[in-house]
Amino acid sequence: MRLAAGNGTKHFCFYYDVPQAKLPRHLQSCHKEEREVIKIACEPNASVRHDVDQHGYIRNRFHELGRLVIQLRKNTQQPNASLESFVHLHHLSDIVKAVHDIAGFREDKQLYDVPSLALKIGYSVKKCALVLKGIALESGQKHKATCAEEFLQLCELKWKDLVSTHAHRTLYQGKCNKVAILPTNADVVHLSLFLHEAGNRELQLLQGARGRQIRPVWQKLNEVSLCYLIMFNRRRQGEISKMKLEDFHKHSTTKLEGECLLSDLECQLCKMFRVFKIVGKRGKTVPVLLSNEAVAWLNALVATRHEAGVAQDNDFLCAWCCYDGRGHIRGSHCLRAYAAKVGLDNASSIRSTKLCKHVATASQILALKEHQLETLANYMGHDLRVHREYYQLPDRVQRDTKLS
Repeated sequence: MRLAAGNGTKHFCFYYDVPQAKLPRHLQSCHKEEREVIKIACEPNASVRHDVDQHGYIRNRFHELGRLVIQLRKNTQQPNASLESFVHLHHLSDIVKAVHDIAGFREDKQLYDVPSLALKIGYSVKKCALVLKGIALESGQKHKATCAEEFLQLCELKWKDLVSTHAHRTLYQGKCNKVAILPTNADVVHLSLFLHEAGNRELQLLQGARGRQIRPVWQKLNEVSLCYLIMFNRRRQGEISKMKLEDFHKHSTTKLEGECLLSDLECQLCKMFRVFKIVGKRGKTVPVLLSNEAVAWLNALVATRHEAGVAQDNDFLCAWCCYDGRGHIRGSHCLRAYAAKVGLDNASSIRSTKLCKHVATASQILALKEHQLETLANYMGHDLRVHREYYQLPDRVQRDTKLS
């Protein structure tokens, strides 16, 4: 977040690149001269500042703290109070009351309307106290540092019982009876065939395009390629969307050091696909498989990316050709659009996370062995515990499938 020149009458988020993208009007007053708010959004998130996709989450932290300060001023009838003044032992009950008001706490059922907001504000309040403690220690103000430390200790004692427990229970009850709708095999096959045909068609159009015709065709082939890779590899959309151009240039066929241990079919599969590695969730390296068609599409995109309008310094493989050619397209948007365009039976189930669950369910029904499940989990970018706990469907599905 940065202050505009002059008297600081306008306030803009540090992570917006253009001055038109200012904070919402109802949040500007609470951020005026709030130096500790600026530090909260900048210092604790310095580790993710290099990732442009994380800037939206940091902006949301500004907005959440802004709503908290506005509600605190309203409840305490202190229109000019700062966030720092509320980080005190005597104001913990006021903060809890403000969080209840913002997140819609229902006293009769002890549940929240927006439980995730209550949890996020709790994390931000604790980070605020840590930042204030650091500022006090740097400036030699031991009294303020002691107050911030005592506030943190009181939060550790009371926040869980007053806020977190109710928020987590609300989330659990919402998930408990939620129906898990996964993609059907027919929808997956239908969409995969559509993307395969669309990719080959757009490749021919791109090879014959000239001048201004290149950009729209290039963009369509870019979107089709991204969706196809998500479907083919069952990867999270964020991982595929953020693929680097440098990583793609390193793709190669699998070396058959253990060819004598593989079957003829497995040897043919190794020669059929190319593979390169990308950074997955939690910084784990995961492979991406490429078919011959996908390699042809991506090579054509790379060869004509500058003619399509992609910026020279854009290092994303699935890059934007609009908006000054910076950033990357989002796989979730593309997958949602093409799933609706094809006319599937249940287009809303075609999401990257549900596609991962679709694979986990298939492995559950096939009754794979322990080492086979572990290999599959490593390919998906997580461990066996996460695979079983979050991606496999409940035992009811397996039981009904086996009985049928």
